[in-house]
Amino acid sequence: ALALGATNFIGVEDVELGPDGKVYFATKGNGNIYRFLDGDTTVSQFDTFVVSQNYLINWGIDSAFVPWSVGADNLAFDNQGNLWVQQDGGNNYIWTVGSNHSTLNPQVKLFGRVPIGSEPTGITFTPDGKYLFMSLQHPFPSNIDTQYDASGKLIRWNRNTALVIARNEFLGSFASGISNVKLRNNLNIKLRQNPFNDE
Repeated sequence: ALALGATNFIGVEDVELGPDGKVYFATKGNGNIYRFLDGDTTVSQFDTFVVSQNYLINWGIDSAFVPWSVGADNLAFDNQGNLWVQQDGGNNYIWTVGSNHSTLNPQVKLFGRVPIGSEPTGITFTPDGKYLFMSLQHPFPSNIDTQYDASGKLIRWNRNTALVIARNEFLGSFASGISNVKLRNNLNIKLRQNPFNDE
């Protein structure tokens, strides 16, 4: 295939249909995100949507070039047309690519980096776009970093974790120490675990 001029995508990881009707796919080996228009028997408008390169990231008080790197893995579009990209490998970052992004006018932001050893995966949004769900797989058991969740519980990032992320106006405010049962009831969330455990 290479001798005939084909592109070696080096590991297609996820495929998503974009709000523009194009097919987007992530390639883990080179980190690029590609897209094309599927015309049933033909492919058109094929291009590299996100190039694995350094992007200028501004975090409010300063900015720096951050390498996109390899490992583009899971993809999801939010209800504003932004593409979310999780990386398995490289720095295991979570990126957002703006709906008006192009290679000539990059609109790339760094949303987060997962705990050491983790792979961010399984990203999806509720249909109304208010809640983001994702999983963190196999973080190092020796991780000691902690963070408070919405219920005021101190979470240590040393085991597989499912996350629900929302802006404050969607998640609401919860007093420190509120029980998990009350938190679930307030959000009208049903949990199904195996084995089921109230924690």
